[in-house]
Amino acid sequence: MTLKSTINSTLHRLFFPGLKVPPKASWQEELKSYGQIEELSISRNSKKIAAILLRPQTEKIRGTVIFAHPISRKAKYFFSDGLRIKNYLNASYRVVLFDFNGFGESDRIDLYFWKDIATVIHYVREKFPNEPLILHGLSFGSFNCIRATKELPTNSKVILENNSRSMYDYWKRWPHKALVIKILEVKLWAPSFMRDMNMIQALKELNRPDLQFLFITCSDDKITPANEMLELADYLTAPKFFLHIENAKHLEGPIVAEQEYAQALNRFLEDTKKRVGV
Repeated sequence: MTLKSTINSTLHRLFFPGLKVPPKASWQEELKSYGQIEELSISRNSKKIAAILLRPQTEKIRGTVIFAHPISRKAKYFFSDGLRIKNYLNASYRVVLFDFNGFGESDRIDLYFWKDIATVIHYVREKFPNEPLILHGLSFGSFNCIRATKELPTNSKVILENNSRSMYDYWKRWPHKALVIKILEVKLWAPSFMRDMNMIQALKELNRPDLQFLFITCSDDKITPANEMLELADYLTAPKFFLHIENAKHLEGPIVAEQEYAQALNRFLEDTKKRVGV
């Protein structure tokens, strides 16, 4: 093992302990109730990114949604509750779920998580060319979606839900990990994966006016506060829309306001010329 891979593996285990776990059968069974399932093994750096493709019960499919999961032992099976998936399946979109490297069933590769998303994007573009593509990230997944947006085809749509403003902003609640982040951010020796995680810079550099973004915030979110997410959105020059959900904590949007969440999402998919929220 090289020094670089040793450092990546050590940091991966430090920040994401216990997340390399096999799936539970119950999670798989829950997903099967929402559509036809195909298990995928997508290659990145000759290693496996485990994914699942769900097809809606319709022959006329409008496009593909790629979901990027939050930090969770469930990884891609985080979405097995169906609250988010069913909105897309009902609208005739197929859905792709995947495990970030080192999570769930995926091999551990490195800390360039946005490259996992890019790999899945390229797979979907090859498998379903000339079809609309939607990228929907939650929390950790949303954060890593930002840099991957440059890999999206023209006129794609991006949903960023409960997104952190920066790596430090997320980990500052855990002092020891926050200290490691501060040390790694020092420009004199900052590794390239840390520079890749500067999402403010990534949005400043993103020159994609063809893309359309929906930012979803929750009023009682203490992990990724709404004001920090809106500040991050200010750096984006592409068309952007907002949905703010009251009385909801981190990742609770569709739980607290299922109908409001679904309606806003559908309006964003159908017509993004109008604001979809407040």
